Amino acid sequence: MRRTRQKERWAAEQDSFLAASKLNSAIELVADEQEEFDVLNNEEVQVDFSPLFECLHIHEALGQMDAFRAEYATTRRRQKELLVPSSLTLDDDDLAGLSSLLEGIAGFAIVEQATMHKTPENFRTRADVDELWDSMVQSAITLISAALPSVTNDEKLLKVKGVIALFIQTMDSWSYSVSALDSLLLTIFSKYSDLLKTRYSDDFAEIIAGDDYMPMPITNAEEFAKVLSVSWYTPPPELQDPVYPCILPFSQMYPMICIDIRNFLNQIYLFSDDHFSHTAVIDSTLRTALDDLLVTKVANSLSSRLSSQYPGQIVQILTNLEHFETACNELESLLVSARSSASAAGPITLSATAAFRQTSKQAEIRIFELVNSKIDDLIETAEYDWLSTYIPDIASPYMSELTRYLGNIMSSVLIGLPETLKEQMYVASLAHVSSALLSLPLDPGVTTISSQAVTAYALDVAHLVNFVTSLDDDAALADLEELRQTTALMQLAAQGKGDEFFDSSISGIKFGTVDKLKGVELLEKVSIGPGSRPALASLNTLGNGQGNGGRESPTVFGGGAGKFTTGLGERFGKFAGRDRS
Repeated sequence: MRRTRQKERWAAEQDSFLAASKLNSAIELVADEQEEFDVLNNEEVQVDFSPLFECLHIHEALGQMDAFRAEYATTRRRQKELLVPSSLTLDDDDLAGLSSLLEGIAGFAIVEQATMHKTPENFRTRADVDELWDSMVQSAITLISAALPSVTNDEKLLKVKGVIALFIQTMDSWSYSVSALDSLLLTIFSKYSDLLKTRYSDDFAEIIAGDDYMPMPITNAEEFAKVLSVSWYTPPPELQDPVYPCILPFSQMYPMICIDIRNFLNQIYLFSDDHFSHTAVIDSTLRTALDDLLVTKVANSLSSRLSSQYPGQIVQILTNLEHFETACNELESLLVSARSSASAAGPITLSATAAFRQTSKQAEIRIFELVNSKIDDLIETAEYDWLSTYIPDIASPYMSELTRYLGNIMSSVLIGLPETLKEQMYVASLAHVSSALLSLPLDPGVTTISSQAVTAYALDVAHLVNFVTSLDDDAALADLEELRQTTALMQLAAQGKGDEFFDSSISGIKFGTVDKLKGVELLEKVSIGPGSRPALASLNTLGNGQGNGGRESPTVFGGGAGKFTTGLGERFGKFAGRDRS
């Protein structure tokens, strides 16, 4: 309705005569009328001025015109006082008290206007008529303002506005000043928008509290069409012609709040359908109210639910937030197209758009926290006996449980997320797994690691690598490279081949991702074979020609121990300084 009226007004602006008139003005009303109507002489009302004319003639003949004029003015002032009641109520359903007051004022003022035009020039001046009008209007505004606090229903307030708007249009057509009444409408609109905000604020809170935080099931085409008609949502290609039942990514809160947003917009604009010249105020109030509702009642409410311990619920909140951000973008365009020409030009930006985006980031971080916390809990159950002499045949129970968990979050918990975000989260989770597993043998409490413990640890790492390899995800596999290479170094150290770590031609290929200091720390801890001699200590021993009963070993390092006869510490220092970033 508003858009239709806007088009009509735009056409009127092109007319040189109509363009000079205000919106909802008397000229506009007259242009809309199809028939002539005389309010003082019609089927229901006949105002006879004959007695007044006779009195004027008599007093003029007696030379008493000034006295009669003064007496008439005094009488009209007394009648005006009797017209305005001492109090007014707006509680009655039909607003009979308000209608009666404004109808009485309108009749009185119209008769005054007619009297001024029908009588001699100086009998009723413009100043006399305006004085009475201003007094009556101010009295009416005082009464109405005092009664407004009792109105707590927005629909009732809209009816009050309708009665007043009709009064304004009527009196504007009789050339009375209605600026004070226009200001009253601003006050009423402010209260009306506050009442709407309160009602929809409660609705939003109820919707969010009652949501199941699960993807929304759709059972038939009618439901699907209804959701599309009320929501700002464009289904992906696979849902353009769905097979029912089907699942939509957001939960039921999203379309329900979309419905409320549309209703809120319509009810705000409904205020301007009758006389209301402050269209820029409507546009501004609507933008501010929408922002307040969406930020405080949706974005902030969802943010407060991010403390949940269930990753699936957080994923659903994140999905909803992304759709609300899309809805805000659509709303910004809608508000631009619906605003009046009197409003400022340029784009409209809702702060709710940024609020939803920021809350989405918080949700992503919370998902990382929950997934990583579960990973930490599982890895904490790892019970490695670093001095063990037993070689297991299968991966540890904690590792089997960990890979099952990783597979589950990929196939179910994170499945509702966009592929890019899901990939990002999964890669980050594997990076956390890698870091946590690397910290186990590097724990300060672990001073010696047997070759059998290295084998058990390598078996678990291999189980993890095989699992990730089965996903066919190169990015995820790359995050395990440091763990894989570090484990390979531990295996070589257990075999007495730790010197390869110090050969830059080999180390750059085999151990390029291994931290140099951590690598040396592990070489100090890992024992060689059954003798349980630390690999790094063996290098020093062999370098001094004291292994094998004081003889140099010709086989372990494939080139003679003489290569290690001087300054292993100095050599490593140069190596680390050269290769470690």
